[in-house]
Amino acid sequence: KQPQQVFLWGHPAFMRQSRSDGLWVAHGHIVVPEAGAENGRIALDTGAHATGRLSYAAIDPARPEEGRLVIGVAGVA
Repeated sequence: KQPQQVFLWGHPAFMRQSRSDGLWVAHGHIVVPEAGAENGRIALDTGAHATGRLSYAAIDPARPEEGRLVIGVAGVA
């Protein structure tokens, strides 16, 4: 069982450790300069409140693996 704080803010090692379960997690709360996917994480928070750049991910499990995930940005200032 995980503490409530982990559900909202994530595990302290979340960004330092690669996922080993084969699953991917799309997340925000950690502002990144550019949205991207690596090590089992899809980072989407590009700080839209301050940058005007709203990132998104389109995930289609029916597509082949190489085309399953599309990451984009809207509202480039």
